This record gives sequence, structure tokens and C-alpha cells, in this order.
Amino acid sequence: MQKELQYYSDINSLNQIIENAPVGILYFNAKWEIQFFNESFSSIGIIGQNELKNLVGKNIIHDATFLTSGIKKELQELKEGLLFEKQIKSIKGVKDKEVSIIIKGSPIFIENIFSGGVLIVEDIKIVSGAKESLLYKNEIVESIIKLFYDSYIVIDDELKIKNFQLNDFWKNFFVKKELINKPIDSVLEKINKNNLSEPLKSADLKEGNVSKVFDVTADGSTHTIKLLTITTSVNEGKSNYIFILLKDITEENALAKRQLAEIDELSRYQFITSKITDALIGLDMNGNITFWNKSAEELFLFSRSEVFGKFIGKIIKNFSKKYFESIITELEKGIQWNSQIKITNKEGHEDTVELKVNLIEDRAVKSVIMLCNRITERIKFEKELRTSEEKFRSIVINANEFICNLDADGNIIFANPSLIKNFEYTEKELLNKNFTELLSSSSGNVMTDLLFNSESRPVEIACLTKSRKEIYVIANFSVVKDYDGKVKYINGILSDITEKKEIEKNLLMIQSVYQASRDGIVVEVNKKIILANQSFANIFGYAGVEEMIGKDSLILVADKDIEKVKKYTALREQKAEAPANFEFIGKRKDGGILFVEASVTTYESNSQIYIVTVCRDVSERKRSQEALKDSEERYRSITENIDDFLWTAEKVGNSLRPVFYTSTIEKITGYKQEQFIRDSKLWIKITHPSDIGFVKDKLRKLYNDSARYSDEIEFRIINRIGNIVWVQNKISIKRDADGHPNKIYGLVSDISLNKKAESDLRRSAEQLKELNEAKDKFISIISHDLRTPFSSILGFTEMLLEDTDTPEKQRLHYIKLIQDSSKNMLTLVNSLLDWTRLQTGRVKFEPERLRAINIVYKSMDMIRGTAYQKNIDLFTDIDENIYVHADANLLMQVFNNLLSNAVKFTNTGGSIYISAEPSVVFNQILFTVKDSGVGIPKENLSKLFKVESKYTTEGTAGERGSGLGLSLINDIIQKHGGKIWVESETGKGSEFKFTLPIASAEILLVDDNKTDRLLYTKLLKTLVPNYKINVANNGREAFEMILKSIPALIITDHKMPEMSGYDLVKKMIGTDIKGKPPVIILSADITKSIAEEYRALGVEFIFQKPVDLSTLKNAIEKSLKSALLG
Repeated sequence: MQKELQYYSDINSLNQIIENAPVGILYFNAKWEIQFFNESFSSIGIIGQNELKNLVGKNIIHDATFLTSGIKKELQELKEGLLFEKQIKSIKGVKDKEVSIIIKGSPIFIENIFSGGVLIVEDIKIVSGAKESLLYKNEIVESIIKLFYDSYIVIDDELKIKNFQLNDFWKNFFVKKELINKPIDSVLEKINKNNLSEPLKSADLKEGNVSKVFDVTADGSTHTIKLLTITTSVNEGKSNYIFILLKDITEENALAKRQLAEIDELSRYQFITSKITDALIGLDMNGNITFWNKSAEELFLFSRSEVFGKFIGKIIKNFSKKYFESIITELEKGIQWNSQIKITNKEGHEDTVELKVNLIEDRAVKSVIMLCNRITERIKFEKELRTSEEKFRSIVINANEFICNLDADGNIIFANPSLIKNFEYTEKELLNKNFTELLSSSSGNVMTDLLFNSESRPVEIACLTKSRKEIYVIANFSVVKDYDGKVKYINGILSDITEKKEIEKNLLMIQSVYQASRDGIVVEVNKKIILANQSFANIFGYAGVEEMIGKDSLILVADKDIEKVKKYTALREQKAEAPANFEFIGKRKDGGILFVEASVTTYESNSQIYIVTVCRDVSERKRSQEALKDSEERYRSITENIDDFLWTAEKVGNSLRPVFYTSTIEKITGYKQEQFIRDSKLWIKITHPSDIGFVKDKLRKLYNDSARYSDEIEFRIINRIGNIVWVQNKISIKRDADGHPNKIYGLVSDISLNKKAESDLRRSAEQLKELNEAKDKFISIISHDLRTPFSSILGFTEMLLEDTDTPEKQRLHYIKLIQDSSKNMLTLVNSLLDWTRLQTGRVKFEPERLRAINIVYKSMDMIRGTAYQKNIDLFTDIDENIYVHADANLLMQVFNNLLSNAVKFTNTGGSIYISAEPSVVFNQILFTVKDSGVGIPKENLSKLFKVESKYTTEGTAGERGSGLGLSLINDIIQKHGGKIWVESETGKGSEFKFTLPIASAEILLVDDNKTDRLLYTKLLKTLVPNYKINVANNGREAFEMILKSIPALIITDHKMPEMSGYDLVKKMIGTDIKGKPPVIILSADITKSIAEEYRALGVEFIFQKPVDLSTLKNAIEKSLKSALLG
């Protein structure tokens, strides 16, 4: 306390000294902010009192320019550790008074970091001599130095002592009064004689500010001295003075060392307590917590801050004040206090701890230490150990093995019931025997070494029962020793192998046989291997058979096949029906796997079943099979995903026979590959009769020409459903040394589309040629036919104009002739226009589902007046349920022309009959218009439908026609996909017959997804209620349904098994189906490229599921009105 008072007193004195110093003192921090200045600033006269009050906190560089404008560079250099002194001869002060000053600057560094600086400002009017004296003989300066150092010496440029203040320690070296004006070297020399550290030199002092700590010895004691030098300049740098500041820091050093030692010791104790795994709790004598380690936090889940200063009973509920005091009483008597208690942590979890409490005393202060060891798991483990011990005891008592305990001398101290029973002794008799008494003479020496050997190893020994019967056992003895290495007792387990020994004797006779076998042979009993040959060990990677004896054979089976092997073995054991051989995946000793083929048999001896297994490593064969299978699958994947099919033929005997076809043969022929294998002539049988001779001839020439190895043949076949398919057969031949074919490879492609395109191209070229020729003939005919009525009209009009006296009756006759010619010409022009529009495609063609009787009735109504004039009967019996797929206007034109012609060429009182019926031959509706007219000569029948022939004659009443009507009808019927012809007999009448596509009332929905089929069936019934919805599971099933009955519309999925939507459309294009129905694609698997492929086939509507119903409805309505593939 006295030291603290002295410290504060020194600080107050220092503040008074600084405030009253005859120089201006200013302190600023690292941010250049002014923190302090003394009162002397006002007496210097460079700034007024009012301005001084606002100076604190201002930036010395920017806000105190009255003082620092000339020293900004020097101020910045303070950060580099450079001191400065600068004279400013003229500066405007208070009331514009000129003031000359000297500014000295010194930096402040704390731990080598710039922390600010001090400026000292002096009025230059002080005389230089007084100033110099003031520098080193100044009570204020001396007072400041004494606050921090106990001695100092001031020296000048010549290193002579000008002033000093030394404490009593330095009297050991020199007399104080003799120091003034003496060289500093003489002082240093005396100090260095006793210096224990590096010597001080005057050269060091001249370097500037020097700081050193060194040891000095005097009167047998060593003192540690701290030295600091400060260099100052006066008289504009002409004179320099060095202040040497000294302080004896011996006691401070000793105190610091003691404190460091205490800190090290405390750190060591803290480290020790942090490593203690038990909870460590410190208490004062009142039971309040003063220490709480990390383990205590983990045990109780309370942090140190939560428990510090609290009574221990708040944490451990068992502790009351009274209980704690009783513990203290026991501890003070020297009794150690231990207990097991239950505690509850912060989260309510209960634990059992072993609690140890001790009393400690440090520097007369007593405290209590509690050590809490969590023993919950130990108690649980001890309980489980007791349970385990009971189970083990039960196992030992009930075990079939012979179990015993021997003392250090080999005397039996325990024997289980199995040993007692089989050795025919009572328990009392056995406990009085030495174990060696139970041994046969052949095993005595072995057992002597075995019983006292520290290593436990199984050994086969022969024992004798009380009745002197030999029992062979596998013995395992383990020796238990105490800490000194002395034998405490010996545990023995004996397994009876007497029966096994008998079996081994029997098996020795055949051992030489199976040891020579390359297959592995193993014998098992009770699921343990008792015998095996070396081949068996080699198969499973064991060095020798010995490693495998006594082991469970299932360790040689891969985990995934263990159950399989168990079931098979059980079947053989039970003599149930089972395959002679089976395969399983085996496991080698090193963990590797192998494929094993095994055959198992059993035999019985002395009520014991023995299992004999013969094994063979088939890994290489399996790998070859797998590789072959992979190769076949890749090949099959390639061949099944192309439209072409491959075939192979080989020489069998003296002839070549097909031996292989890929499954895609069914796509092209409709027949399965097995059918072609069974019937080697099937390929010849389905070849088109017109091509069979050509194909055989070409094949014969190819096979017989030894110089040729390949060729290709294009020909027709008739597929299973009767359609003609064009194929291209590319053949490659492998010949023997004599050039004879011994193997043939073929690739067959369906080229029907290509051939159809070629045929269509040829037909189009022929039609264009015929049309061009017809055009020339037609123009010639028309030019003649148009000229004839014009000539008649001009002739009669001239006669009427020139002969004004023509009688009225004759004049009317001329006018009637002119009218007839005009009508004929109008008919001819109209027919010409209709034919031209039809040929150029300008006729609007919108086929739809029409009821045939309605069109016929309308046509009959239009022609009925003309028929009535000639007393001709018109009648029909067409069924109302007959529908056709046709354009209503064009079909009306067909019936009008045919009925008009029938009336024209039928005599008065005749009849005309219109009928319709389904045609099996054409798979269309067959219409017939039959009249009882004059008939047509046989030689003119071929001219009727040709525009270039323009066949026409007068009717029975002199009616005339253009001769173009039947040509126009022919084109209309063909546009509908039908056919027209005539059957006639002169004088008996004519029958004009034509066919039109049946307008189906069915829509076929094709989708492999049952849910989607149900959903879209219901939607379609709502959208088109007049149509029946049929369904198919895939494209193949749909195609078969189409062949039987053509629907009005097909809505199909894209991706389906057996046949996709795309293949279905392609197959329809390649057939000769008349009136092919339109197709809509509705699928969840549509991509841009797939849609483009469908459009290339002519499909207009392709939708992605789910589809907007209004969009689908519009597509259905448009599709039902137009033929897709025509």
C-alpha cells in the first residue's frame, strides 16, 4: 500500500513538473491527434489562451499549422524513429508579434510500434549559455529523470562529464566529487572491470539513443543495471549532450523470475487437471465451489460460470450443509472419505459415481477436493459379466466336450459331468487324481510338456477310462499364471475323436486312390471336414489339407450360394430326388471366388452319415461361357434392332442346309425363325412363282463358280399374310480348298418401299406420257367438236338473216336447231372444264363418311323428270347401313352421269336399277347401275373411259352427249381409290359397276399401356360418339386387325413392344390395302426427330401426351375427312 501511495505521489509530482516546465510540451498519438499540452504554450506567445482550449483532439499536421507548417516533413520522419530539432526564426504569434522558437521532436514506440510523439517548444530568446546550462543542470529535468531512473550522467561532445546524479551503489567504483569534467572512459573502465556481461564502450554511447541491460559485480554481489542514452543538440546543432540514464533493476528482475516460475508451476498444474478424466471439484470450507474442471462440466452438464461460488448441494442433491460438515469432521480426523452415490445431471440423466473427498491445506488456507469417477458403465459391465459367467458355467456343465481344471501340479480340481460320465469315475474319485493318471502310456511324455507350456495348442492324446478302455481326444490346455509368472491353474478342453479315429483307419485304404485324383475330393461328417485330398486344397487355395481338417466346409462357399449348397446337401442327406451335379460359387482362402462343379453322395456307418463331395474348378469354362454369352447378346441386340435379317447355311452331308436365321426374319416374312430351320425348303416355297426360276438359276451359277465369293439378288416373296414383298439377298460364300461352298452368310433386306417408289416413278412417267398423248388427241377432238356446233349455229343464223321471208314454222325449226347446238356446246365446255380441274387437282376433294342411299336418292330426284318423259322406272334397294368414304359432290356427279346415260340409252317403258353390296374381292362397296337399254357393242367397251377416244352416240330419243362424261367418272372413281368397268350386251342393256372404300364406323386405338387405353377410350367416345372404339396392345396386333377390317382412323402410341407405331405405319404403306386409313400419333415418347420421321411417312398429326382435348378433336375431325395414304 505504501508503494502504491508513493507511485501516485510521484505521478502527481511529474504532472506538476510538466505543467510548470519553462518549455512548451505537446504530446500526440499515432493518429497525429493532440492529446496533451502544458501551460507554457501561452507564455511563449505563439497561440492565445482561447485557441489553446480547442486544440486537444485536433490533427497536429492539418489543424496546428501555426506551429507545424515548417516541420511537416520532420513530423512524418518521426514514424521512422528519427528525432529532430529545428529553429524557426520568425513566426507570427499572439497579436501579430514576431516570435523565434526552437522545436524538438521525439517519437514514442511501444513494443516497436509507433504510438505517437512529443514536441518541446522553446523561446529562442533564452541565451545559449544559460540554455546549455539549463539543459544538464535543471531541477525539473532531474526530477523527471528520477521518476524513472535512479542515476544519470551528462556528457558533452568530448565525452567529458558535465553533470551527474548517482545513488550509493556507484561509490564502490569512484568518488562522486572527482567526476566533473572527467572523461567518461575512466568511468566505463572502472565499471567494466567488474562487468559480468559485454563491456560498455564510449563508441556505443556516441551512436545515438542506446538501450542496454548489463550485470555489474560489487562487494561480491551482482547487480543488473538498465542503461539508456539520449542525445540532444543545442545552439543550432553546434553542441551535443548525451544523457546516460541508469537504473538498478536487480530486485525487479528477481521478482519477475519468481513470478514466471509461479506461472510455469500453475500452468503445469492446470495442464495436469485438464488431463484428469474424472470430474475434479474444488470447494472452500463452507462447501462453495471454487474449482470446476472440464470433466466436471461433461459429467454434470453445468459450465464453470453456472456453478462457481454455489454450494455443492445445489449440484449433488445428496449433500446438505449438515452432511457436508460431517464429512469435513471425518477428513480433519485424517479419515479418507469414499462413497458411491447417484447423481442427476442438468438434463435429468442419472449416473452412478464413485466419490472421493480429501482435505488439502496451502499456506494455512484449507480447502476440499472432490474426485468424481463415473462408474455407471462399470456397474453395468460387472452385472453383464456375472450374467456371462452364469451362462459360461451352464455351457461348461452341459457341454459334450470333456472340460477340467488342474492345479499347478496337474491335480484335477474340477471336472464337468461329461468327463465324469465318459471316464467312468465318480466326481470324488476324479478330484483325488493327477491328470497324468488318466493317460495311456503312449501319451504320458507328451502331456508332461503340454500341461506346463505357456502356449495353448491342440494335441491328440490317448486316455484310459476306469475300465481301461482307450478314448482318443484332441486336447487343448491353457496355463493361467500370476503376476510373478507362477502357474495358478490349468484349463483343459478335450474333444472325443475315438470314432473319428476308427473312420480314419477305414479310409486309409482308399486314400491313395483319391490323392491321385485331379478332382477335389472331401469327406464331411457333422458338417466338418475330416478328410480331403491335395487337389481339393489346391482348388480352394490352401497349401495343404491339414489347414482344412475340422473346418466347416461352408467357409469354402461364397455368401450368396451358402443357402443353395445347404439345400442341395440336405436333399442328398435325405436321399431325396436331386440333380447328380450342381454348380456353386466357391471362395478361396485369399478371398477370391471361383466357379465349382460338384457331385455329392452319402453313405452311412455306425448311424453316422458321411458326405462325400467331388469338386472341379470350372471357372475357366464359366468365363468362356460368359464371354460367349456376352458376345451372343451383343450380336443378338444388333441383329434384332435392324430391319434386315441374317442367315447362315452350312454343308451338312453332301448338301447345303440353313442352320441359323435372326429373329428379324419374322418382320419381313411373317414366319418365325424356327419354321425356317425345321423346313429348309420354306424359303423356296415363299418365293414368288414368277421369280423362282430366276432365283434358282442365279444361285446355281454363283455356287458353282469357284472364283466368285459374293453376289446380291433382288426378287419377290409372298409373306405369311399374302402380301408381296420385294427383298434383296446379299450373299457371301466361304469355300473349301477345292472351291466348293462349305459355309454361306446372307443379309436379306426389305426393299419393297424402294421398288414401290421405282414402280410409282415408272407409272408416273407412263401416265404423263399417256396424258400428254391424250392431251394432243383431246385438243384435236375438241377443236373438231367445238367447230361443228359453231358451224351449225352460224349457218342457220345466216339463213335467218338473209331469208326474211322464211315461214314461221321453218324459222322456229332453225331456232330449235341453233338451241340444240348451243346446248351441246355448253355440255361439251362444262365437261371439258370438269375434266381439266380434276386432272390439275383444282377440284376440292374432301372425302367423308357418307350414307350411300342418301346420295343415290338425291341423284334419282334430279334425273326423275327426264325419266318420266320416257316412261322409265327408277328404283333401288340399297341398305341404309351402307356407308362409303367419299366426297359428296363428286359422288353425286358420278351417279348423275351414270343415271343420265342410262335414261338416254333406254327405250320408252324401260327400267333402271341401282344396287350396292360389300365386295369380298375388292374389300370395298360395289355399286351397280343397270339399265334395260340398247346396250354397247363389245368392240366399243374399251373406248368408254378414255378421254382420247371420246366415244359418244345418240340416245334412243336422239339425245346427244359430249363423250367426256365417262372419262370424268373414271377419274373421280380412281381418285377415291376405286375402280369402274362396264358389262353390256347389245339389245339387252348395260351394267356400269364401280367400287368405293367402305366408310368404317370404327376407330382403332393402339397403346401398350392399359391405363392410357382405358382413359383415351372414354375420351374418344365423348369426342366422336358415332364411332366404335377398338383397341390393340401393340403394332403387330393392330396390323392384323387392320387386315381384317379397315378402320376409319388409327390413333397409335409410338414406343410399343413387338411393333412400334412407326413400324406399323411403314408396314401399312408397303401393303396393297385400298383406302388406307389416316393415322394420328399420340405418345409420351415423341422427340423432334421422331416427329420428322413420321411426317416423312405422311402423318400429319403427332401429339405428345397429355394432349389438349380440343386440339385432338380437331385433328380427329380433319383426319376422318381425308385419306392418309391414298
